[in-house]
Amino acid sequence: MASPPAAKQCRICLDEGSCASLLSPCLCRGSAAWVHRDCLLKAYLHKAAFHELTCSVCGHAYSGDAAFTLGTAGLRCCEEKHGVESLPSARVLCSLAIASGDLGRYRQQLQLLQRALRIYEAAFGGSHITVGVTLGLMADAHGQLGEYHKQKEAGETALSIEEAEFGVGSSKLCSTLSTLASAHRNLGNYQQQKDILERVLGIDRAVLGPEHVDAAATMVNLADAEGNLGNYGAQQELLEKALTIKEKHFGCNHPSTAIAMVNLAAAHAHIGKYTSQQKLLVKALWIKQREFGPDHVNTTVAMRSLAESYGRLGEYQKQKELLERVLSIVEGEFGVEHLEVAATLGGLSLAEAGLGNYKKQLELAFRSTTIIEREHGRKHVRSAGALRMLAQAWASTGDYKKAAQASKEACDILQEAYGPKHVLVAEALATHAHAMGNLGQYQEQLQLAESSLKTLELHFGSQHLSILSCLAAVASAHAELGHFQEARAVAGRACAIAESSFGAEHLVTMSSLCLLANAEGALGNYESKQQLFERALRIGTARLGEGHADVALLLRGLGSALSETGRPEAAKPLLEKATLLQKEHFGLEHVETARTERCLGMILVALGNAAEAQEVLQHALSVFETRLGEAHLQVAKTLRHLAMAYPIGAPERKDAVERALPILYTEVGKEHPWTLEMMRLQTPTKRQRLEGESGTARERTLQASGQSVLETS
Repeated sequence: MASPPAAKQCRICLDEGSCASLLSPCLCRGSAAWVHRDCLLKAYLHKAAFHELTCSVCGHAYSGDAAFTLGTAGLRCCEEKHGVESLPSARVLCSLAIASGDLGRYRQQLQLLQRALRIYEAAFGGSHITVGVTLGLMADAHGQLGEYHKQKEAGETALSIEEAEFGVGSSKLCSTLSTLASAHRNLGNYQQQKDILERVLGIDRAVLGPEHVDAAATMVNLADAEGNLGNYGAQQELLEKALTIKEKHFGCNHPSTAIAMVNLAAAHAHIGKYTSQQKLLVKALWIKQREFGPDHVNTTVAMRSLAESYGRLGEYQKQKELLERVLSIVEGEFGVEHLEVAATLGGLSLAEAGLGNYKKQLELAFRSTTIIEREHGRKHVRSAGALRMLAQAWASTGDYKKAAQASKEACDILQEAYGPKHVLVAEALATHAHAMGNLGQYQEQLQLAESSLKTLELHFGSQHLSILSCLAAVASAHAELGHFQEARAVAGRACAIAESSFGAEHLVTMSSLCLLANAEGALGNYESKQQLFERALRIGTARLGEGHADVALLLRGLGSALSETGRPEAAKPLLEKATLLQKEHFGLEHVETARTERCLGMILVALGNAAEAQEVLQHALSVFETRLGEAHLQVAKTLRHLAMAYPIGAPERKDAVERALPILYTEVGKEHPWTLEMMRLQTPTKRQRLEGESGTARERTLQASGQSVLETS
């Protein structure tokens, strides 16, 4: 029979006490793992080495909360004994600043370091090595606060002082060089980041040897630079070398080895190896949980990375459940308003979006954005990232105006920080392009998307998965503007990239198939459109379930394709099911529900159910007018179908045509096929007047559906 686990007891007073009164402040394990907070504080104050916030048993730094408590008490004692502006107080200020940084209190960290810097400069002058070291710490704090130009400036000054003191080849420069490389990374200067880190790696190898763990750490940083430059093969090679070194030095199941696994997993994600990414992350998380426990804060990075990998594979429920665990841990460790909480909420919002829970997505994205703005301010680059996420959430809920406002603000912030050609600006432009497309500003959508695509192709290459979102925006804009050949070419390219990167059964591939299907339909290739949507529906149903909101879009697309191949009776139940799903997820007044109603109205016209079609189309029209404005292109498209629901000569038909034409003149021009078709509806030929709305079911279907790429995109 197994022995019961040993009771926790304080390593100082040896009293068991209550578990609530004991803490584990460092890496000590076994009988030395636990200590009473009061006992720890008394021992620290008795030792009176107030700047030493490290464990005398294991030699490692105390965890942030314990270190901060001790350092605060130590600073108070030191200032009372030596004075507020004394050198001993400055040393404690630096130690306390590091503890503040470990807790994510970066503004407080910077303020403590600024106090220490003033003391050191007054005592030693501006070129003393102690000033240089403090500036290096300040550079780190600036970076954490997103103050990247200040990070670069402080890092350069620190490096100049250290080079004068130690020489340009000293290993003592490596920490500051790495901080300076981080500043260049944050500013988008990836080549400078790489150059600096290659210098660091050269120093590490010369001074410490090529197999040293510090060299492995530099390899990880250099791999990040290679990844930022799109050199994913070099990135993976460096990370594999780093992992080998760490396994040799620490063992295969050490926490440091687990960190290397997380880094290598990210590289696998860059090249679309999501299954191998997930295997690495599962192993890394197992190591971390075995070392620290299942709900320790040190497990959250691996846990969040694993959750992200689930999302990439379309396993949104697993992603959500894992991130909810992470949220519970970081809220308990840091409080509900911490940046770690904001990052986790952002991931959760994406999981909810994947599950079709768009109201929850918006709620989580808004909460995350609020935390980030409170910490950094509205005009900060990290707030720009949050605004992009919020824009996507607004779009999911159908509030396209707010989505466009948020995405435009994000673009402006990033352009101000990085300039117009930065990769982050290009990615934000792609988001804004989608937002403008949702508002019917298709020419602007195309211009934004093509500008974004040009930058991303220069950065990643023309076949990289990072350009997929941009290609989707370009294809959609071409389709909406009636450039159907261009839309098909771009959509075909997106499909090829998606399949090569993700495989034939992935959700990203599904989305690309829909793009291509709509383009084929616009060109009259209705059989191809039907086959592509059938394939997409199989993927969506298998990966998302039959009740998912995105499945409704697939049903709508397939229904449209069936109507165009002369099978309106087969299309009707699909569109009715899609409408019910969207009413459940979005409500009756959502734009996506209205788009599906419009498709259903077209089918009802084809089946000769004019009265029912008129009712459905009138409701769709009211939604578009309310949500998008009375002069929106979607209004004109709906008026076109509404006109067809009335017999030739009916005043309602004439009114619909007269309302639609001015919108079409403005949005697509007088020579566009849609405009010309509306003119023909306005002045029917003699044969049309004689035949009225007669004809075969297929003829009525094709007349009603028209270019239904616009209904399924």
